[in-house]
Formats: sequence, structure tokens, C-alpha cells
Amino acid sequence: MQQYQSHVAALVVETERELRQRLRSVGDLDGIEAAARSVADGVARQLVEDLLADADRVVAEGLPRGWRLVGFRTRSLLSTVGPLRLTRRLYRDAKGRARLPLDEELGLAPQVRATARLQEIAVELCSRVPFRVAAGLLRQVLPAAPSPVALHRLVATVGDRRQRETDRLRQQVFEQGEPGSGERRVSRLFVEADGKWVHLQQTTGHRDLELYLGLAHEGWELEGRRRWRLKAKQVHLHVGGGVHFWEGFSAQLAERYDLQATRVVVNGDGADWVQHGSAYFHRAYGQLDRFHLIRALRRVLPGPEWRRAYRAACRGELLPAVRAILRGGHPDGPAVIQYLQHNRSGLADYRLQDGFRDDPGLRGLGAGEANIDKVIANRMSKRGMAWTIAGARRMAKVLETTHNGVLHNYVVRPLRARPRRRPLRRFLRTPANAVFQGTTAEEALHRTWAGTHSSVESFLRRIGRPPTLWEQG
Repeated sequence: MQQYQSHVAALVVETERELRQRLRSVGDLDGIEAAARSVADGVARQLVEDLLADADRVVAEGLPRGWRLVGFRTRSLLSTVGPLRLTRRLYRDAKGRARLPLDEELGLAPQVRATARLQEIAVELCSRVPFRVAAGLLRQVLPAAPSPVALHRLVATVGDRRQRETDRLRQQVFEQGEPGSGERRVSRLFVEADGKWVHLQQTTGHRDLELYLGLAHEGWELEGRRRWRLKAKQVHLHVGGGVHFWEGFSAQLAERYDLQATRVVVNGDGADWVQHGSAYFHRAYGQLDRFHLIRALRRVLPGPEWRRAYRAACRGELLPAVRAILRGGHPDGPAVIQYLQHNRSGLADYRLQDGFRDDPGLRGLGAGEANIDKVIANRMSKRGMAWTIAGARRMAKVLETTHNGVLHNYVVRPLRARPRRRPLRRFLRTPANAVFQGTTAEEALHRTWAGTHSSVESFLRRIGRPPTLWEQG
């Protein structure tokens, strides 16, 4: 470690020299920023590569005696500071198996080509903009960036992992009969469901595909002056039938909540697959979304009439609305009456139901429509977007992870089967600036390595305040 610390100190000095040399040909702030970023990334790559090379040596010192050194192997790993080139020792163990001890200690799987940090940034960006745009933006801010094809593979990996997790939870609850492991208890849970059609490409016989969106929250909390936000919001996206949607969504919620005593409100547009959602919760009330109720009434009634019909419907009274529609004689009147009759059980406002009417802080529902736009439409249906069925499913699950804040759980991270060996733990926890600990700055100047560069003294004396690039003229 002492050798590594001395190397770090010398590298810092060399870095300052290189930066000053580059700044001689720079004439504006953009050039200064680019030069500083380039030098800093190079230093970071060198430090990481040297640190891991030293770590490989430390791990090798603690191997069993029966292991035989075969040679060295290199691998490239794309990171936020650029491509890392790692050199590790290759051994044969007592049974003749090939072993890379450093990879095993750090949990680096053979198929990993990028660090978890870079994967997370890249997938998050791809959930907001097209793949080519994301690749271009990453090239502007990183020394080296994945190609659009590589980004597509990353998104597919994350989407497939999330889908497998959803299928596992659904099968665990609805096929194996095991209850969810959720322990959080809330008195009320609000669930909203809606669908969004997206365009398809390269899919024979199909032009559009419906994505199902589920939204769950615990209520509302004040965010600033007269601004409210949903509390503990979760989203669930699904491509396929309504049965699997509700099984997956309810299993996801059961993994977080103990819903045995929770009153659940299911709000939606009245479609059959939405109405079936109430059956998946113990104490649920299905409400027709107020936006769709208003839209249906305004379609066939003038201003004063639809308002009176709406107020009656919110009280659970269907007959006044039907009479008003019949008096109006609108051609679409029979279709609207049929729509209201189909959703008669959900006309009354949920705040009139048991367990809700005594709380004046409850608000109206209807966040599903806004989240259709924010969660799905912005990425998957605007700007001429079109998808294959598999691509739409994967992107939907990626959007689910980003909006739920769990993306980091699904990128390809190092998997460690056992704790690190004690020498490696001690090595990685030793601070790289330990060479300065217990000494003053003046004493540090007289260390052996400090005399190797004339600019070390000026550098050390500036520690503790922002450096000035033009100090030395």
C-alpha cells in the first residue's frame, strides 16, 4: 500500500503539470473545462487500474498453496471515467479448474462489460430519450460511451430481469398460494388503472398494442404552497391481458403491504378489465373515474344539465342523470346511459363510503390520466415512436423501475458469493492519503517521494483552499 500511496502522490503532481501544459493552448472557458475533464478522467482511470492491480497482488498472497499461477489475463470494463483495462492473475486450483481470484473477490462476472454505475446512468437516460439520442448525449459527457446497440441490450437486460421478478411474485401468490411478505400496514390505499395504446413495428397483423398502467399511493402530502403530491407512489406496467396485470400488480403490492385490514379504492375508466381489479383486494370499492364520468355527461347534456346530473351521479343516484339524458334527445344518449348503467356500482364518490367519509383531508382521484402521459406517452408514443411487442414489454418494465426508484436493483451488478478475504478488505479500506496521516504539511514535504518533482511543494502548500490555475503565471 505504501508503494501505491507514493504513486498516487507522484501522479497528482504529474497531473497538475499535464493540465498546465494543455492550458497553454486554451483560449476560452470551454477549452479549460474540456482540458480539465480529460486530464481528470485519465487520472481516475489510472488510479483505478493501479489500485486493482495492487488488489490482485494482495489477493494472490492469501491463496491456498495448491494453486498454480498460469499467467495473466486482461479485460476491458466501460466506466464513467472511460474504458478500464484490468490485468489479473490466472490460476489453476488443486482440482485443475481455471480461477481468477480478483474477479471472484470483487464479484465480476464474465459477461459484464460496463460498471453498474454506468449501466444505471445509461438505462435511466434511455428511459427518457431514444437510444441514438442517449448514445449521443453520453458521448458528449463521457470519455467513451456505449453504442445505441449496446444501450438496447442494456435496456433489454433490465427489462427482462424486472419481468422475471414480476412473474415470480405473481406465480408465488396465485399459483403456489403463498401470501406476500409485505409488513407495512396502512388504513387506506388508492389504486388507479388505465390503458395506453402505442404503435407497433415489424409485427405482422398488429398495428397497435395496449399497455396497462397501474398506480398505487397512500394518499397526499403537501409539497410547497397549495401543491400536493402523491404519497409513496408506485407504478406497475404490463403488456398482455387484464388478469395477469391485476395478478402482477396485486402481488407487487402484497410484497410491500399487509393488506388484510386495508380499505382499497380502485379508480378507473369503467373498462371491464379495470372493474375486475376490486376482486383482487379484501376490502375494495371500485369507483368510476370522475374525468370519464364528466366527459360522458358533457357529451350529451348542456352546461347546467350535465352539472346537475354529475352531482346526482356522485351521490350514487343514476335515475336523475338518465332522465336528463332522455329529455335531451341526443343521438349518443343511449350509449351514455348504457355506460352509466354498466358502471352503476362505482358512480358514488368513494368519500361517501364507510371508512372514508369521516376524513375531510381526502381528495379526489384521477392521477392515472396524468401518469399515462408522464410514465408511458412521453417515451413510448410521442415523436413517432414505434415498438416491437418484446421491445415495448421491456421498455415498460424499465419505466416501471425508474419511476419506482428501484432501477439500481436490476442492473448487472457484481455478485459476491462470499465475503472478501480479510487482507483485501483491509487493503481497500486503507485511505490512499494515509501517507499524510499523523504528519504536518511541512513534514510531508520532506518525504522521500516529495523531492522527485519540483512542483510538489507548491501543490501541497495549496491544500485546503481552491487552487488558482494562474498562480504560476
